[in-house]
Amino acid sequence: MGCQIIIRNIGGVDEKRVEVSQAQFGRLLSIGTDWATLRVGIRFSGADTGANLVTPQIWVGVCSGTTNMVADATTTNFVGMRMGNTTVNFTRGTDAGGKVRYVSASNATLTPAKRVGTTITSGGGIGLPPNIGGDLTMCQMLMAEIVKGSPNYLIRQFFINSTMYHMSQATFLDLIAASTPSSTGYSWNSSTNISLACDESTGTFDTVNFYWDHASPVLEISDLAIARMA
Repeated sequence: MGCQIIIRNIGGVDEKRVEVSQAQFGRLLSIGTDWATLRVGIRFSGADTGANLVTPQIWVGVCSGTTNMVADATTTNFVGMRMGNTTVNFTRGTDAGGKVRYVSASNATLTPAKRVGTTITSGGGIGLPPNIGGDLTMCQMLMAEIVKGSPNYLIRQFFINSTMYHMSQATFLDLIAASTPSSTGYSWNSSTNISLACDESTGTFDTVNFYWDHASPVLEISDLAIARMA
């Protein structure tokens, strides 16, 4: 379990990826805390276990420093989004094109979330079932847009909830900076249940933080990108 660099051949081209198995990583922002609206996005693939996923969780957001991050025993300060929770399973199935995907069994499993110390606070669910792909040759995108507030931060989400399409690196980089991201099979949640009271009193948000809580299937991260929108 952990993170390691791997090479996967996709369509005859070697692609370097970070394989994540029940692990997290953090990367200090080169811009520090000099942002008011920040987007954090990953382009990733998931493996097919042949079974449902039992209460999986993906966390994407920002935290304070590279120690005591969101998956540690105690967290200095984290805010972002959480896909999944400790009670809801994701059902293995296929989309219209026969591609394997895991679909949330609840419409309330993609939420704004924060963790301070050992306390997790989640906002309301967005009312749409998020998907996790189950084909390592198919990349998808997941993005959180974090807007600082006083006290209410806005956490907007871009995620797949329909037919799976492979997302190229070029498309991913275009979408991370698009004023209104749009792609087939994806939803851009910019207005429903996106508010969450938060502040930097316990630690400034200067680090990108990603966490996948399952050992199987692994997730493979092809790209991590940030965009300072304001």
